[in-house]
Amino acid sequence: MAAFGRGYRINAMDALVLWVPSVLALAGLTLAVASGIGTAPAWATGVGIGAAVLLLLWLVQATVIASFFSFRARDTAKLALYFLGRLPRSTLVVLVAVVLAGAVGWLMSPALLALLGILWVAAVLRADRPLLAETRQRFVADDS
Repeated sequence: MAAFGRGYRINAMDALVLWVPSVLALAGLTLAVASGIGTAPAWATGVGIGAAVLLLLWLVQATVIASFFSFRARDTAKLALYFLGRLPRSTLVVLVAVVLAGAVGWLMSPALLALLGILWVAAVLRADRPLLAETRQRFVADDS
């Protein structure tokens, strides 16, 4: 339990540096899309929704990288963006996980989503094994 608390404290700032601006951007996108429904062309609404989904995918990948490695925030952001295109299978699994999480939270209950959170995290981490391996191999200096 002490190791978990220590890891949580270490990772909290790295995650907040990524999450705070992203959540603000998502809020702005959500407001823009919601206010444009019915008045904006369908393609503009689609672009807004697509941008929000891409931002969520990037944020999940950045959180995984920040949870396992200690890079500067901008390096974590660049790596997450790089791996979105570099590992399409991982990105697809994360997309499915994000869509399923949104569906469970909206159609059923956020409490059920919280209960299923460990399964969601396990699926994302399993899909991101290649991301973690390549990051460790290519971007982490070997101390030996």
